[in-house]
Amino acid sequence: MSEDLIFGKEREKSRYAKPQNIILSFGVGKSFRVGNFRKAFFYPYYNLHEEFKDDIVISLEGAFYLDEQSAVVANLSYSPADYFINYEMQHVRLTKVEIFSISSSYRYHPLELFLPLFIQGGLSIVRLNPTSKYFYPKYDYKTALLFSIGANVNVYQEIVLTPFVNYSLMLSKDGNTAPRLGGFNQFDLGVKAGYKF
Repeated sequence: MSEDLIFGKEREKSRYAKPQNIILSFGVGKSFRVGNFRKAFFYPYYNLHEEFKDDIVISLEGAFYLDEQSAVVANLSYSPADYFINYEMQHVRLTKVEIFSISSSYRYHPLELFLPLFIQGGLSIVRLNPTSKYFYPKYDYKTALLFSIGANVNVYQEIVLTPFVNYSLMLSKDGNTAPRLGGFNQFDLGVKAGYKF
């Protein structure tokens, strides 16, 4: 029998574990688009194809650590991309497409001997927003698979630098079919600066 019951005391207990620590970070990197992102549409008869150019990627991220080796990560990123048509080796710029994405993923540090190293995987919702008013649809939403590798390096007290490599594979629809792997691949290389609470 608990003595708290005898003396009428109540003890409040939480059923949910609180994060061990939280890392909030801001990052900048460079995107490299391959596959259908590089040649979105190709018309061999006219020697014509459309493509997205590589550009910067900016991100805000919160990593909620459950213990030393695992975390739940929420990320918001923005990447502008010039959208071109290539016709007989000439570039014709159509518009700039703003690419926003919100992702949720799981981070795991597999090596106890080198704890900073992590791998990460999750899902992302991507919104493509052409800045030209002549493009339709104005907003195009897609789902993407997201995989990352990186390392959290403590540089000074609670300041953390995180070099990273992201890979995202966008799922696309072909006509009225269900979403499938469409070959829209993107790699992001960069570094994030964060603060550990």
